[in-house]
Amino acid sequence: ENILRRLKVDVRGALVQLPSEPKPEIGFENETTLVYHDEWGIKWAKPPSSLYMDPVGAPLKGELTAERLANHPWPDPDQEGRYIGLREEVERLRNTGCAVMFSLYGLGILDMALMIHGIEDTLMDMGANPAAIEDLFGRITEFQMRVWTNTLEVLGDKVDVCLHSDDLGSQATSMMSPDMYRRLLKPRHAELFAHIKKSAKTDVKLLLHSCGSVRSLIPDLIETGIDALNPIQVGAA
Repeated sequence: ENILRRLKVDVRGALVQLPSEPKPEIGFENETTLVYHDEWGIKWAKPPSSLYMDPVGAPLKGELTAERLANHPWPDPDQEGRYIGLREEVERLRNTGCAVMFSLYGLGILDMALMIHGIEDTLMDMGANPAAIEDLFGRITEFQMRVWTNTLEVLGDKVDVCLHSDDLGSQATSMMSPDMYRRLLKPRHAELFAHIKKSAKTDVKLLLHSCGSVRSLIPDLIETGIDALNPIQVGAA
């Protein structure tokens, strides 16, 4: 808090909690690489040379069928452990006199799909198997909508900004064409963002975080209902 005030930062951020159940499976591979599987079934690993846990195993990698999607053990958005202490934490942040920004612990719709189905498979299937991708995007969207419903019910009028993170750009261009974004992802973004604003107790602002070059998508992003975009990555094309 002292550092934030020294730097004149006037926003404080909070996250929804990880679920208390089920407990993640944590262990070691090759005696030195820390690994665990999260509630989505995604495998994460941290070798000694790394500073971070990185996703290394996609549970639905390979052929994406309706049967695999239906049988996958999807996480429970109503798990009570996610929401323990949120109200108290946000009230503490509100008492600083700063604006309060809140986000889910996980990533956005596309980001989660990339980790669940694999980067290459997801990007290929957006063109080759769009029906399965729409199903996958829909399941992720439904989960996030439910978590936002529960979160905003707990937070009441204590939040000013809702942050959604979905990395839609590379260094050179967007991860998909504007036309593909309009067909597959834009409807889900619009649905989610409208739900967040409807569920909020106050006139919250919707901030979208996306790394990379999203210049070609900005007109469509505005139409989804966002109020601000972060960052404006001038080093990207």
